[in-house]
Amino acid sequence: MNIYPFQAIFPKEDLITSADSFFGSMKFQFNEYYKSGFFDKSPQEALYLYQISHDGVKNLGLVASTDIKDFSSEKVLKHEKTLAAKEQNMMQLMLQRNALIKPVLLAYKSNKAIAEYLKKIIHRKKPILRIDFENENTEHKVWKITDPDAVESIRKLFKQKIPKAYIADGHHRSSTSEILYRSNNVENAESKFGKLLTIYFPFDELEIWDYNRVVEVFNTTELPVFLTKLSKYCKIKTLKKKRKPKNKYEMTMYMNNYWFSLKWKKKILKKYATQKVLLDSELFNTKIMGDILGVADVRESKKIKYFSGKEGLVSLEEEVNKHNQKVAFFIYPVLQEELIQIANQKKTLPPKSTWFEPRIKNGVIVKEF
Repeated sequence: MNIYPFQAIFPKEDLITSADSFFGSMKFQFNEYYKSGFFDKSPQEALYLYQISHDGVKNLGLVASTDIKDFSSEKVLKHEKTLAAKEQNMMQLMLQRNALIKPVLLAYKSNKAIAEYLKKIIHRKKPILRIDFENENTEHKVWKITDPDAVESIRKLFKQKIPKAYIADGHHRSSTSEILYRSNNVENAESKFGKLLTIYFPFDELEIWDYNRVVEVFNTTELPVFLTKLSKYCKIKTLKKKRKPKNKYEMTMYMNNYWFSLKWKKKILKKYATQKVLLDSELFNTKIMGDILGVADVRESKKIKYFSGKEGLVSLEEEVNKHNQKVAFFIYPVLQEELIQIANQKKTLPPKSTWFEPRIKNGVIVKEF
């Protein structure tokens, strides 16, 4: 990987009385905060170490600029299709802010030499930033690396030891940055968007959570018809208790105050026997969204709303209970091996198939264009 130091913008700790409130509103209020003096720009370029601690577990990542060409040349591999509407919205936000307010999260196969080198740095240096998020009971720390020898050593390690990285979070930020980089209508596009704000975590310090859906069903299809069509593809069983799916090829469903287990029928799975990786989200989009509900491209559909697995069961229940036309579907999480295999084959997962933890907060570390 081709990584570079950069001039970062950081929030002023002494002006933050509630981290949850401040960073929670950052997505839409960054410009106002920046103009009001809540941020300082580092006087020099640097690399940064970023550690997230939760329940005794510490996850350490490296923040750097990554050459945008590494994305187009497939050194950085994507695993999800992007949503066109979200790209358009992201482009507007990026141009309004004139900055990226959160790094694109990149995962890489663990390397002992890199892990040991980065851990030595945090043991001999003090962090420049420490933020506690009470709602999630997490602590975020940042260390600054300016020593030229250390910066160059890290750059060499990533160039020599990390031939590939995988986008874990930030597909829309990266795809939009590529669009802006190639644009003939954006002034200084190459210098502004040639290096993308990124954070690197080894796979063994990341968790892949499920990504679930609430779908408008009964505005176009009646309940008996929907269940009859669904029974052609899945074995349907009523559940006594709410839960997520326990295994691959099982989904759970909530509608009309009832919970169901949905297991794909063997005859359906048999049709995909030659496919090396078969995902529940792919089957869901093809059979339920496509064949039953007539949605040809979920990227363009307004029938579907996505919820991360971290939001739990109650959030989706509440969403369904507010709208009697909606149904919640809980999908088994993608496995790390499946993600890597799909990305290496230059294929993509359906949109919103994975949710990675831990996650960086908007506004903790910012890079201007």
